[in-house]
Amino acid sequence: MAEAMTSIFGRRSLLTGALGLTGGAILPEEAWAVDALPTLPIAPLIAGSADGAAVTADFIADQLATANDQFAPAGMSFAASSPVSLDAKFRELETRADRDALGASVVAHEISVFFVASLRDVDDPKNFRMGVTWRKLTDLRVRYIIVASSARTTTMAHELGHFFGLDHSGVKNNLMSYDRDGGTVSMSESQLVTVRQHAAGAIARKDLVPRG
Repeated sequence: MAEAMTSIFGRRSLLTGALGLTGGAILPEEAWAVDALPTLPIAPLIAGSADGAAVTADFIADQLATANDQFAPAGMSFAASSPVSLDAKFRELETRADRDALGASVVAHEISVFFVASLRDVDDPKNFRMGVTWRKLTDLRVRYIIVASSARTTTMAHELGHFFGLDHSGVKNNLMSYDRDGGTVSMSESQLVTVRQHAAGAIARKDLVPRG
């Protein structure tokens, strides 16, 4: 893939300072390191029913592990708190109002991720979505992520990319692209700079309060 990241340390002019690369001397590529940001908090909220939760604990663990793998080159990591169960009425989200209703359950200073059974595409109701980053229509300051049970293991990581400032990409196998061929999924160097800058800003403003 033309713009796929082969090494985060390949273009020093872009990354030095922006990613907080350690040391000022010229070092072998494998010796360079990215300063880690504090661990970012994820609050998982799961729609339930008498038949059980919309997703399993293993499903959430796989989403989290993939997100940590994808964001590690930017010095970012995530940790989830204990899942919170939501009413069964949130299992199947059909409308914008359904998505908006989740805003009342957002956890302050954490990245709220709502896990549901199904998520209809509100722009094309014939289709369903695997995930979405949503702003509450009645208060656009409130943002959260919704992940459906049909999601790929990379879906939450993709939505976290949106959460931290990334748009969609047309590059095959990029995390922010829909074009996949089974190859390794990753972010470009410039994307890694962007997500780190957005995360650092959220921490500085106390929009997100890190774990620990």
